[in-house]
Amino acid sequence: LQGSGMAFDLGFRLRLIPTWTLAASVLNLGPDLSFPGSQEPLPTTAHLGTSLTLVEEEGQHLDVALDGAWETATNTQTLGIGGEYVLGGAFTLRAGYQAWSRDKEVKLDGLSAGAGLRISFLELDYAFQPFNTFGAIHRFSGLLRWEGPWMKGVEPNAPRYVSTRTTAMGLEIRWEPPQGPSAGY
Repeated sequence: LQGSGMAFDLGFRLRLIPTWTLAASVLNLGPDLSFPGSQEPLPTTAHLGTSLTLVEEEGQHLDVALDGAWETATNTQTLGIGGEYVLGGAFTLRAGYQAWSRDKEVKLDGLSAGAGLRISFLELDYAFQPFNTFGAIHRFSGLLRWEGPWMKGVEPNAPRYVSTRTTAMGLEIRWEPPQGPSAGY
């Protein structure tokens, strides 16, 4: 079965005061998906959320967030609450809970937790959701942060000890260990 369609997302984020942020988004806006002989609606979802920084001190901060969502096709509503504690700008602990989700059989289906580690320009994250339709879910992700712009046809500004170059196959990234003592690694 093959179909076609087009969709876009729309959202905004507004920092009301330095410790309070409000955000909203609508995902999968567009006409129905077209299949041979039929059409199906997109899973359009509206989100409204807010976050508040409760602690912001030297070397640590604590944020809490609240998110509500409504999926129009299934008329499913969810409400999520979560928190994130960052220690020293390098280690992060996260926990959250999502209520009113579609999986009503297990009462703890919305529970999740995770941790992250930031080393210079590299961020590594892990998240765990113990109860889900598919069983326990483990998520791993990584992020390389560049400082400065990156435009098509222009080499990105790489962090120290990292070199990049455009090749016929895409972007090549190399990390060269520093010679001698180095700060930040």
